[in-house]
Amino acid sequence: MSLANRILLALLLGAGFGFGTAAWWPVYQETLLAVTVPVGTLWLAALKMVILPLIIALIVTGVGQAGERAKGSGMMPRLIGTFFILLLFSGFVGVTLAPAMLEIWPIDPAAASALRAVVATPVEAMPVPGLGEFLVSLVPSNLFEAAANGAILQLIVFALIFGFAVVQLPAAQRRLILDFFEAIGNALMLVVKGIIWLGPLGVFALAFGLGTQATAALAGALLYYVFLVSMVGATIGVSMYLVARFGGGVAFARFARAALPVQVVAASTQSSLACLPAMLDSSRENLGVPVKVGGVVLPLAVTLFRMTSSGMNIAMAIFTAYLYGIDLSISAVVAVVFVGAIMNFTAGSVPAQINFFVTIPPIFIVLGVPYEILAIYIAIETIPDIFRTIGNVTADLAVSSVMARHGADEADAAESPAAGPVAASTKKK
Repeated sequence: MSLANRILLALLLGAGFGFGTAAWWPVYQETLLAVTVPVGTLWLAALKMVILPLIIALIVTGVGQAGERAKGSGMMPRLIGTFFILLLFSGFVGVTLAPAMLEIWPIDPAAASALRAVVATPVEAMPVPGLGEFLVSLVPSNLFEAAANGAILQLIVFALIFGFAVVQLPAAQRRLILDFFEAIGNALMLVVKGIIWLGPLGVFALAFGLGTQATAALAGALLYYVFLVSMVGATIGVSMYLVARFGGGVAFARFARAALPVQVVAASTQSSLACLPAMLDSSRENLGVPVKVGGVVLPLAVTLFRMTSSGMNIAMAIFTAYLYGIDLSISAVVAVVFVGAIMNFTAGSVPAQINFFVTIPPIFIVLGVPYEILAIYIAIETIPDIFRTIGNVTADLAVSSVMARHGADEADAAESPAAGPVAASTKKK
Protein backbone atom coordinates (compact mmCIF):
# COMPACT_ATOMS: atom_id res chain seq x y z
CA MET A 1 0.00 0.00 0.00
CA SER A 2 1.35 3.43 -0.94
CA LEU A 3 2.17 5.98 1.74
CA ALA A 4 -0.66 8.27 0.55
CA ASN A 5 -3.17 5.45 0.93
CA ARG A 6 -1.78 4.51 4.34
CA ILE A 7 -2.16 8.10 5.52
CA LEU A 8 -5.71 8.25 4.18
CA LEU A 9 -6.52 4.95 5.92
CA ALA A 10 -5.02 6.29 9.15
CA LEU A 11 -7.22 9.39 8.86
CA LEU A 12 -10.36 7.30 8.39
CA LEU A 13 -9.50 4.87 11.19
CA GLY A 14 -8.48 7.62 13.61
CA ALA A 15 -11.59 9.68 12.90
CA GLY A 16 -13.81 6.59 13.14
CA PHE A 17 -12.23 5.51 16.42
CA GLY A 18 -12.58 9.03 17.81
CA PHE A 19 -16.21 9.25 16.75
CA GLY A 20 -16.98 5.83 18.27
CA THR A 21 -15.27 6.77 21.54
CA ALA A 22 -17.20 10.04 21.83
CA ALA A 23 -20.50 8.32 20.97
CA TRP A 24 -20.29 5.07 22.93
CA TRP A 25 -17.37 5.24 25.37
CA PRO A 26 -17.16 8.91 26.43
CA VAL A 27 -15.70 7.91 29.78
CA TYR A 28 -12.44 6.97 27.99
CA GLN A 29 -12.30 10.03 25.74
CA GLU A 30 -10.14 12.26 27.93
CA THR A 31 -7.74 9.42 28.70
CA LEU A 32 -7.26 8.58 25.03
CA LEU A 33 -6.88 12.24 24.08
CA ALA A 34 -4.14 12.53 26.70
CA VAL A 35 -2.22 9.94 24.67
CA THR A 36 -3.09 10.88 21.08
CA VAL A 37 -2.61 14.66 21.40
CA PRO A 38 1.08 14.42 22.49
CA VAL A 39 1.77 11.83 19.75
CA GLY A 40 0.33 14.08 17.06
CA THR A 41 2.08 17.15 18.47
CA LEU A 42 5.43 15.33 18.60
CA TRP A 43 5.11 14.24 14.97
CA LEU A 44 4.36 17.80 13.86
CA ALA A 45 7.28 19.16 15.90
CA ALA A 46 9.63 16.68 14.22
CA LEU A 47 8.54 17.96 10.81
CA LYS A 48 9.00 21.60 11.83
CA MET A 49 12.51 20.80 13.09
CA VAL A 50 13.97 20.24 9.61
CA ILE A 51 11.90 22.52 7.38
CA LEU A 52 13.96 25.73 7.57
CA PRO A 53 17.42 24.24 6.87
CA LEU A 54 15.98 22.01 4.15
CA ILE A 55 14.34 24.98 2.41
CA ILE A 56 17.62 26.94 2.37
CA ALA A 57 19.55 23.96 1.00
CA LEU A 58 16.96 23.33 -1.72
CA ILE A 59 16.75 26.98 -2.80
CA VAL A 60 20.53 27.38 -3.09
CA THR A 61 20.79 24.09 -5.01
CA GLY A 62 17.80 24.90 -7.23
CA VAL A 63 19.02 28.41 -8.12
CA GLY A 64 22.53 27.10 -8.77
CA GLN A 65 21.37 24.28 -11.02
CA ALA A 66 18.99 26.57 -12.92
CA GLY A 67 21.86 29.02 -13.40
CA GLU A 68 24.09 26.26 -14.76
CA ARG A 69 21.41 25.21 -17.22
CA ALA A 70 20.89 28.82 -18.32
CA LYS A 71 24.61 29.21 -18.96
CA GLY A 72 24.79 25.98 -20.93
CA SER A 73 21.94 26.53 -23.38
CA GLY A 74 20.66 29.35 -25.51
CA MET A 75 17.03 28.31 -24.96
CA MET A 76 17.23 27.90 -21.17
CA PRO A 77 17.04 31.55 -20.05
CA ARG A 78 13.87 32.07 -22.09
CA LEU A 79 12.41 28.75 -20.93
CA ILE A 80 13.09 29.35 -17.23
CA GLY A 81 11.78 32.91 -17.59
CA THR A 82 8.58 31.54 -19.15
CA PHE A 83 8.23 29.08 -16.28
CA PHE A 84 8.59 31.85 -13.71
CA ILE A 85 6.10 34.21 -15.38
CA LEU A 86 3.49 31.45 -15.62
CA LEU A 87 4.09 30.49 -11.98
CA LEU A 88 3.46 34.10 -10.97
CA PHE A 89 0.20 33.90 -12.91
CA SER A 90 -0.65 30.67 -11.08
CA GLY A 91 -0.12 32.41 -7.76
CA PHE A 92 -2.27 35.34 -8.92
CA VAL A 93 -5.13 32.92 -9.65
CA GLY A 94 -4.77 31.49 -6.15
CA VAL A 95 -4.80 34.85 -4.34
CA THR A 96 -7.80 36.13 -6.30
CA LEU A 97 -10.05 33.11 -6.85
CA ALA A 98 -9.76 31.54 -3.36
CA PRO A 99 -10.79 34.70 -1.42
CA ALA A 100 -13.59 35.35 -3.91
CA MET A 101 -15.02 31.87 -3.37
CA LEU A 102 -14.71 32.21 0.40
CA GLU A 103 -16.52 35.55 0.33
CA ILE A 104 -19.35 34.15 -1.79
CA TRP A 105 -19.60 30.94 0.24
CA PRO A 106 -18.19 31.52 3.77
CA ILE A 107 -17.01 28.69 6.02
CA ASP A 108 -19.49 27.64 8.70
CA PRO A 109 -18.09 29.10 11.99
CA ALA A 110 -18.93 25.89 13.88
CA ALA A 111 -17.05 23.79 11.33
CA ALA A 112 -14.09 26.18 11.40
CA SER A 113 -13.95 25.97 15.20
CA ALA A 114 -14.02 22.16 15.16
CA LEU A 115 -11.32 21.93 12.47
CA ARG A 116 -9.08 24.39 14.34
CA ALA A 117 -9.41 22.31 17.48
CA VAL A 118 -7.92 19.26 15.72
CA VAL A 119 -4.51 20.92 15.50
CA ALA A 120 -4.49 23.11 18.58
CA THR A 121 -2.08 25.86 17.48
CA PRO A 122 -2.37 29.26 19.15
CA VAL A 123 -2.52 32.12 16.66
CA GLU A 124 -1.69 35.65 17.74
CA ALA A 125 -2.87 38.70 15.82
CA MET A 126 0.13 40.17 14.01
CA PRO A 127 0.45 43.87 13.24
CA VAL A 128 0.02 44.63 9.55
CA PRO A 129 3.22 46.36 8.30
CA GLY A 130 3.16 49.23 5.84
CA LEU A 131 4.73 48.82 2.41
CA GLY A 132 7.96 50.58 3.39
CA GLU A 133 8.33 48.55 6.59
CA PHE A 134 7.62 45.37 4.66
CA LEU A 135 10.29 46.08 2.04
CA VAL A 136 12.88 46.88 4.70
CA SER A 137 12.04 43.65 6.53
CA LEU A 138 12.88 41.53 3.46
CA VAL A 139 16.64 41.78 4.07
CA PRO A 140 17.77 40.19 7.36
CA SER A 141 20.18 42.30 9.39
CA ASN A 142 21.02 39.19 11.41
CA LEU A 143 20.66 35.86 9.61
CA PHE A 144 20.81 33.78 12.79
CA GLU A 145 18.16 35.90 14.48
CA ALA A 146 15.95 35.52 11.41
CA ALA A 147 16.39 31.74 11.57
CA ALA A 148 15.64 31.66 15.30
CA ASN A 149 12.48 33.70 14.78
CA GLY A 150 11.34 31.61 11.81
CA ALA A 151 11.44 34.65 9.49
CA ILE A 152 11.06 32.48 6.41
CA LEU A 153 10.78 35.33 3.89
CA GLN A 154 14.08 36.83 5.02
CA LEU A 155 15.74 33.41 4.81
CA ILE A 156 14.38 32.87 1.30
CA VAL A 157 15.73 36.26 0.19
CA PHE A 158 19.15 35.40 1.62
CA ALA A 159 19.14 31.95 -0.01
CA LEU A 160 18.22 33.49 -3.37
CA ILE A 161 20.97 36.11 -3.17
CA PHE A 162 23.50 33.49 -2.08
CA GLY A 163 22.37 31.11 -4.83
CA PHE A 164 22.74 33.76 -7.54
CA ALA A 165 26.19 34.64 -6.18
CA VAL A 166 27.22 30.98 -6.34
CA VAL A 167 26.24 30.87 -10.03
CA GLN A 168 28.83 33.58 -10.75
CA LEU A 169 31.72 31.63 -9.21
CA PRO A 170 34.28 29.69 -11.28
CA ALA A 171 33.05 26.22 -12.21
CA ALA A 172 35.14 24.31 -9.64
CA GLN A 173 34.08 26.53 -6.73
CA ARG A 174 30.47 26.60 -7.89
CA ARG A 175 30.32 22.83 -8.08
CA LEU A 176 31.93 22.48 -4.63
CA ILE A 177 29.31 24.69 -2.96
CA LEU A 178 26.38 23.19 -4.87
CA ASP A 179 27.52 19.66 -4.01
CA PHE A 180 27.76 20.71 -0.34
CA PHE A 181 24.23 22.10 -0.22
CA GLU A 182 22.89 19.20 -2.27
CA ALA A 183 24.41 16.77 0.26
CA ILE A 184 22.83 18.70 3.15
CA GLY A 185 19.49 18.66 1.35
CA ASN A 186 19.73 14.94 0.66
CA ALA A 187 20.58 14.19 4.30
CA LEU A 188 17.68 16.31 5.57
CA MET A 189 15.32 14.66 3.09
CA LEU A 190 16.27 11.29 4.55
CA VAL A 191 15.27 12.65 7.96
CA VAL A 192 11.99 13.97 6.55
CA LYS A 193 11.38 10.66 4.78
CA GLY A 194 11.69 8.86 8.11
CA ILE A 195 9.28 11.30 9.75
CA ILE A 196 6.82 10.98 6.86
CA TRP A 197 7.08 7.19 7.13
CA LEU A 198 5.61 7.63 10.61
CA GLY A 199 2.91 9.84 9.09
CA PRO A 200 0.10 7.30 9.48
CA LEU A 201 0.74 7.20 13.23
CA GLY A 202 0.78 10.99 13.54
CA VAL A 203 -2.30 11.41 11.34
CA PHE A 204 -4.16 8.70 13.27
CA ALA A 205 -3.45 10.55 16.51
CA LEU A 206 -4.60 13.88 15.05
CA ALA A 207 -7.63 12.30 13.38
CA PHE A 208 -8.75 10.80 16.71
CA GLY A 209 -9.30 14.34 17.97
CA LEU A 210 -11.06 15.14 14.72
CA GLY A 211 -13.39 12.18 15.21
CA THR A 212 -14.33 13.10 18.76
CA GLN A 213 -15.72 16.38 17.41
CA ALA A 214 -17.16 14.96 14.19
CA THR A 215 -20.18 16.80 12.89
CA ALA A 216 -21.81 17.19 9.50
CA ALA A 217 -20.53 20.78 9.42
CA LEU A 218 -16.95 19.60 9.99
CA ALA A 219 -17.21 17.09 7.16
CA GLY A 220 -18.63 19.87 5.01
CA ALA A 221 -15.63 22.09 5.80
CA LEU A 222 -13.22 19.40 4.63
CA LEU A 223 -15.24 18.84 1.46
CA TYR A 224 -15.28 22.59 0.89
CA TYR A 225 -11.48 22.64 1.20
CA VAL A 226 -11.18 19.88 -1.43
CA PHE A 227 -13.60 21.72 -3.75
CA LEU A 228 -11.91 25.12 -3.37
CA VAL A 229 -8.35 23.88 -3.96
CA SER A 230 -9.46 21.67 -6.86
CA MET A 231 -11.32 24.57 -8.49
CA VAL A 232 -8.20 26.72 -8.37
CA GLY A 233 -6.23 23.91 -10.02
CA ALA A 234 -8.90 23.42 -12.68
CA THR A 235 -8.98 27.15 -13.45
CA ILE A 236 -5.20 27.23 -13.90
CA GLY A 237 -5.36 24.16 -16.14
CA VAL A 238 -8.07 25.66 -18.36
CA SER A 239 -6.09 28.90 -18.67
CA MET A 240 -3.29 26.93 -20.34
CA TYR A 241 -5.46 26.55 -23.42
CA LEU A 242 -5.18 30.35 -23.76
CA VAL A 243 -1.40 30.14 -23.39
CA ALA A 244 -1.24 27.53 -26.16
CA ARG A 245 -3.56 29.56 -28.38
CA PHE A 246 -2.01 33.00 -28.04
CA GLY A 247 1.53 32.05 -27.05
CA GLY A 248 1.99 28.93 -29.14
CA GLY A 249 -0.39 29.73 -31.99
CA VAL A 250 -2.26 26.42 -31.55
CA ALA A 251 -6.02 26.36 -32.15
CA PHE A 252 -8.16 25.46 -29.15
CA ALA A 253 -9.57 22.29 -30.71
CA ARG A 254 -6.16 21.07 -31.84
CA PHE A 255 -4.62 21.64 -28.41
CA ALA A 256 -7.57 19.93 -26.72
CA ARG A 257 -7.09 16.84 -28.91
CA ALA A 258 -3.37 16.80 -28.12
CA ALA A 259 -3.87 17.27 -24.40
CA LEU A 260 -6.71 14.79 -23.83
CA PRO A 261 -4.73 11.50 -23.97
CA VAL A 262 -2.05 12.98 -21.70
CA GLN A 263 -4.69 14.23 -19.26
CA VAL A 264 -6.22 10.74 -19.08
CA VAL A 265 -2.82 9.31 -18.10
CA ALA A 266 -2.40 12.14 -15.57
CA ALA A 267 -5.75 11.44 -13.93
CA SER A 268 -5.00 7.74 -13.60
CA THR A 269 -1.36 7.99 -12.44
CA GLN A 270 -1.26 11.37 -10.63
CA SER A 271 2.35 11.61 -11.78
CA SER A 272 3.73 14.10 -14.29
CA LEU A 273 6.80 11.93 -14.76
CA ALA A 274 4.64 8.97 -15.77
CA CYS A 275 3.02 11.22 -18.39
CA LEU A 276 6.33 12.21 -19.97
CA PRO A 277 6.32 9.57 -22.78
CA ALA A 278 2.75 10.51 -23.70
CA MET A 279 3.63 14.22 -23.65
CA LEU A 280 6.66 13.72 -25.89
CA ASP A 281 4.58 11.72 -28.36
CA SER A 282 1.57 14.07 -28.37
CA SER A 283 3.65 17.24 -28.63
CA ARG A 284 5.45 15.82 -31.66
CA GLU A 285 2.53 14.13 -33.44
CA ASN A 286 -0.36 16.46 -32.58
CA LEU A 287 1.25 19.84 -31.92
CA GLY A 288 4.13 19.65 -34.37
CA VAL A 289 6.73 20.48 -31.69
CA PRO A 290 10.20 19.62 -33.03
CA VAL A 291 12.02 16.84 -31.18
CA LYS A 292 14.93 19.21 -30.46
CA VAL A 293 12.49 21.47 -28.57
CA GLY A 294 10.18 18.94 -26.91
CA GLY A 295 13.12 16.74 -25.88
CA VAL A 296 14.53 19.63 -23.84
CA VAL A 297 11.41 21.47 -22.69
CA LEU A 298 9.23 18.61 -21.46
CA PRO A 299 11.76 16.70 -19.30
CA LEU A 300 12.81 19.97 -17.69
CA ALA A 301 9.18 21.04 -17.21
CA VAL A 302 8.42 17.80 -15.36
CA THR A 303 11.20 18.51 -12.86
CA LEU A 304 11.15 22.31 -12.52
CA PHE A 305 7.71 23.47 -13.59
CA ARG A 306 4.61 22.44 -11.67
CA MET A 307 2.19 25.06 -12.88
CA THR A 308 -0.70 24.41 -10.51
CA SER A 309 1.37 24.09 -7.34
CA SER A 310 1.83 27.79 -6.66
CA GLY A 311 -1.84 28.71 -7.02
CA MET A 312 -3.24 25.61 -5.28
CA ASN A 313 -0.78 25.88 -2.38
CA ILE A 314 -1.65 29.54 -1.91
CA ALA A 315 -5.36 28.61 -1.97
CA MET A 316 -4.69 26.10 0.82
CA ALA A 317 -3.05 28.82 2.92
CA ILE A 318 -5.85 31.31 2.24
CA PHE A 319 -8.49 28.74 3.20
CA THR A 320 -6.60 28.17 6.47
CA ALA A 321 -6.31 31.93 7.06
CA TYR A 322 -10.09 32.24 6.77
CA LEU A 323 -10.39 29.24 9.07
CA TYR A 324 -8.42 31.08 11.78
CA GLY A 325 -9.89 34.50 11.04
CA ILE A 326 -6.52 35.92 9.94
CA ASP A 327 -6.62 39.15 7.92
CA LEU A 328 -4.19 39.14 4.99
CA SER A 329 -2.18 42.28 4.26
CA ILE A 330 -1.60 43.41 0.69
CA SER A 331 2.17 43.17 1.16
CA ALA A 332 1.92 39.57 2.37
CA VAL A 333 -0.36 38.64 -0.55
CA VAL A 334 2.09 40.13 -3.05
CA ALA A 335 5.02 38.42 -1.34
CA VAL A 336 3.34 35.04 -1.26
CA VAL A 337 2.89 35.05 -5.06
CA PHE A 338 6.66 35.37 -5.46
CA VAL A 339 7.38 32.85 -2.71
CA GLY A 340 5.00 30.33 -4.29
CA ALA A 341 6.83 30.66 -7.61
CA ILE A 342 10.28 30.43 -6.04
CA MET A 343 9.47 27.40 -3.92
CA ASN A 344 8.27 25.59 -7.03
CA PHE A 345 11.86 25.50 -8.31
CA THR A 346 13.03 23.67 -5.19
CA ALA A 347 10.76 20.68 -5.75
CA GLY A 348 12.47 19.07 -8.74
CA SER A 349 13.81 15.89 -7.13
CA VAL A 350 11.73 15.89 -3.95
CA PRO A 351 9.26 12.99 -3.53
CA ALA A 352 5.61 14.06 -3.53
CA GLN A 353 4.87 13.45 0.17
CA ILE A 354 8.08 15.21 1.26
CA ASN A 355 7.41 18.02 -1.21
CA PHE A 356 4.05 18.60 0.51
CA PHE A 357 5.82 19.49 3.76
CA VAL A 358 8.69 21.43 2.16
CA THR A 359 7.26 23.78 -0.48
CA ILE A 360 3.93 24.60 1.22
CA PRO A 361 4.93 25.71 4.78
CA PRO A 362 6.83 28.82 3.54
CA ILE A 363 3.61 30.01 1.88
CA PHE A 364 1.70 29.55 5.13
CA ILE A 365 4.43 31.28 7.15
CA VAL A 366 4.57 34.31 4.84
CA LEU A 367 0.81 34.79 5.31
CA GLY A 368 1.12 34.28 9.08
CA VAL A 369 -0.94 31.08 8.93
CA PRO A 370 -0.18 27.96 11.05
CA TYR A 371 0.88 25.11 8.78
CA GLU A 372 0.42 22.24 11.25
CA ILE A 373 -2.98 21.61 9.70
CA LEU A 374 -1.16 20.26 6.62
CA ALA A 375 -1.11 16.94 8.46
CA ILE A 376 -4.87 16.78 7.89
CA TYR A 377 -4.79 18.22 4.38
CA ILE A 378 -2.33 15.62 3.07
CA ALA A 379 -4.73 12.84 4.01
CA ILE A 380 -7.46 14.29 1.77
CA GLU A 381 -5.14 15.32 -1.07
CA THR A 382 -6.17 12.56 -3.49
CA ILE A 383 -8.79 14.55 -5.43
CA PRO A 384 -6.85 17.87 -5.50
CA ASP A 385 -3.78 15.92 -6.64
CA ILE A 386 -5.67 14.74 -9.73
CA PHE A 387 -6.33 18.37 -10.66
CA ARG A 388 -2.72 19.25 -9.87
CA THR A 389 -1.37 16.64 -12.26
CA ILE A 390 -3.84 17.34 -15.06
CA GLY A 391 -3.11 21.07 -14.85
CA ASN A 392 0.65 20.49 -14.74
CA VAL A 393 0.82 18.29 -17.85
CA THR A 394 -1.52 20.65 -19.72
CA ALA A 395 0.82 23.51 -18.86
CA ASP A 396 3.86 21.48 -19.95
CA LEU A 397 2.31 20.91 -23.38
CA ALA A 398 1.34 24.58 -23.66
CA VAL A 399 4.88 25.71 -22.86
CA SER A 400 6.30 23.26 -25.39
CA SER A 401 4.10 24.87 -28.07
CA VAL A 402 5.25 28.35 -27.00
CA MET A 403 8.91 27.37 -27.15
CA ALA A 404 8.41 25.66 -30.52
CA ARG A 405 7.06 28.94 -31.86
CA HIS A 406 9.48 31.35 -30.16
CA GLY A 407 12.47 29.31 -29.02
CA ALA A 408 13.43 27.04 -31.93
CA ASP A 409 16.57 29.04 -32.72
CA GLU A 410 17.71 28.80 -29.12
CA ALA A 411 17.13 25.04 -29.23
CA ASP A 412 19.82 24.80 -31.89
CA ALA A 413 22.23 26.33 -29.38
CA ALA A 414 21.10 23.80 -26.80
CA GLU A 415 22.28 21.01 -29.09
CA SER A 416 25.59 22.64 -30.00
CA PRO A 417 28.81 20.88 -28.89
CA ALA A 418 29.46 23.52 -26.25
CA ALA A 419 26.08 22.89 -24.64
CA GLY A 420 25.96 19.17 -25.27
CA PRO A 421 26.51 17.88 -21.70
CA VAL A 422 23.79 20.12 -20.32
CA ALA A 423 21.32 19.15 -23.00
CA ALA A 424 22.13 15.48 -22.57
CA SER A 425 21.68 15.58 -18.80
CA THR A 426 18.38 17.40 -19.22
CA LYS A 427 17.01 14.74 -21.54
CA LYS A 428 17.76 12.03 -19.03
CA LYS A 429 15.59 13.53 -16.29
